[in-house]
Amino acid sequence: SPQRMFFFPASKEKARELLQLARKAADAIEEFTPKTERLVAIALGYNAAEDYDQVRQIVTLLRAVEVKAKVLTSLAFRFAATGQREAALAVLEHVEKLGKTIVDPSVRTILLKEVARAYLTAGAEQSALRLAEGFKDALARAEVMEVVVRKQASTGRYEEAQRLAHTIGEGGSRARAMRAVAR
Repeated sequence: SPQRMFFFPASKEKARELLQLARKAADAIEEFTPKTERLVAIALGYNAAEDYDQVRQIVTLLRAVEVKAKVLTSLAFRFAATGQREAALAVLEHVEKLGKTIVDPSVRTILLKEVARAYLTAGAEQSALRLAEGFKDALARAEVMEVVVRKQASTGRYEEAQRLAHTIGEGGSRARAMRAVAR
């Protein structure tokens, strides 16, 4: 199964072979939900095997915007983790646009919080903050800002972290952020 292979690939080449077989099996499935679930697992496997073209190809087959965005966000995290900052940022800009088209506000917020985390992983603090500032959900906005404060404090930018911590509107997140600055 692609999920087991995702965790235990013998090699990238072997992983790609198994994923190709899984993809053929998934293509034969006619029911929407099971097919989507398998395609997502396969895309994540290709992501782990660093076969990004296959990930992008599978994304074009996915219908649901939130599912496409989830897979692309994992791709952006992978790009960021492997030092491909510009590629990560390009994918994240696309995912951000997709995310803003999601009608359900809770689903949109969950996705965009993940995008903000990916921006931070890619070293794009300002993009994460810009995105968070647009959240209607004050708690979600505060959570992202708290993570940024922690990152700033951990890199010795205490004054910047303290200024940002004071702007956090939600009490618990503000208190945790202030403790991070005080350490």
